[in-house]
Amino acid sequence: MDTFHGKFVRIADSTNAFSSVHGRAIIASMVDLKALKNIKVIMNEICPSFGKVQYLGGLDVLITFDDAEIV
Repeated sequence: MDTFHGKFVRIADSTNAFSSVHGRAIIASMVDLKALKNIKVIMNEICPSFGKVQYLGGLDVLITFDDAEIV
């Protein structure tokens, strides 16, 4: 049963999601579960001081860098 049928959420145009990481983050879609499981290892090989990885759902992650110049 779809309990959300016919309902909606209104989001103001001025809403600024992830504003604390603007210019310092990317959203990446992993190609498979193996890549998703190893994203921290992969990122550490590419950029040892990258910051942190946060799981967003599915195969997507938010990669936040400590320095905006890295992005």
